[in-house]
Amino acid sequence: FLPANRRVFDDPRSRFAIEDARAFFAAGDRRYDLILSEPSNPWVSGVSSLFTREFYDQVDRHLAPNGVFGQWIHLYEIDDELILGILAALHERFPSYALFYTAPMDMLIVASRGDELPSPDWAVLQFPGVAADLARVVPLTAQTLELLRAGSRTTLGPLLDRGIVANSDFRPLLDLGAERGRFLSRTAEGFASLNAPRFNFLAALERRRIPLAAEIGTATPEIDNARAATLSARLHAPDTAATRMAARDGQLASALYRKRTLEAMMAHGAPPADWELWFRTVVAVESDLHGPAAGAADERFYGALMQYLARAKAPEITTAAAQLMHALAAWDFPAASSAADRVLADPSFGTGWVPPDMLRDGGVVAKLMIGDVAGARRLYDRLTSAGATDLRARILGAYLLAAERD
Repeated sequence: FLPANRRVFDDPRSRFAIEDARAFFAAGDRRYDLILSEPSNPWVSGVSSLFTREFYDQVDRHLAPNGVFGQWIHLYEIDDELILGILAALHERFPSYALFYTAPMDMLIVASRGDELPSPDWAVLQFPGVAADLARVVPLTAQTLELLRAGSRTTLGPLLDRGIVANSDFRPLLDLGAERGRFLSRTAEGFASLNAPRFNFLAALERRRIPLAAEIGTATPEIDNARAATLSARLHAPDTAATRMAARDGQLASALYRKRTLEAMMAHGAPPADWELWFRTVVAVESDLHGPAAGAADERFYGALMQYLARAKAPEITTAAAQLMHALAAWDFPAASSAADRVLADPSFGTGWVPPDMLRDGGVVAKLMIGDVAGARRLYDRLTSAGATDLRARILGAYLLAAERD
């Protein structure tokens, strides 16, 4: 793989220890600024012991006071429950951590001994050797890194604190479950899709705003969130530039056509023949324009939309749905709570005016944010099937229970 790996094999500072990781730590007392664990998949015999409470105790003892630990984990041929067991083990030991996508079906958990993760130091990319290595690739930027974040101790803690069993040497859940997951070709769908819906409830819960994307390229186009951000940035480019880019980007060409068609109809002012069918285009264009933005609304788009709805005398459910989307995009939670109630009050709400995950997740979070815990519970129970086991429902349910206890 030379020259890509020359810094590992040709650097005189490199030292290799061919040894089992736990045995290596047990035999030494050195502390490290960075420990990165990327073992084989846990269905390989013995590997699951590197995802346990006891291993994380060892890692903690060998980290420098400001050290950082990175744990790779795959989302293929495994399930959400097994990953929760790994996270529960890590959660017991590290006061701060965050999850990042590194590929569509891979994640990196970054953990620290401090109460907060240290902020990324982008100056390292300017070191001469590192800069030379990275000159051949599309650069990773602060925007892309933020888009790859998929939750943290803050957002997952309420669920992990509610009796999730930690993977350990004495309760080897991963050792027993990894082979089964591989044999059955399972996928950790919940973790794989945490950032997928238009309303990022995890970002809202930790008050982490993500502005409208400004970069038309990304180092990780294979990851949905990053690709959606580039689409958003390209749609916001001047018309001539967007048209030029659309000539070689089929996804952009389709999104640009939807956007221009919608704009032309709103400029005309006449009402559509079918409001519900027309509103599906509004939802699609809104998603294209905003991408993974959180707490940031395209006010130009929403201004034109609201003016059109007023001129065309849109039905109440259409206006309420648009106002809900706008309020959730901007994190105007009092307005979002009110609009969610109006959408739910309409007998046709279930036919698809607002994406179901946006209505439930957005409505529940909005009510929690304004202190209406009882209203959040009613909305959650109405829109969540009894005994729901999907990860998003479980996280929201844990937040609700925590709020009800308080």
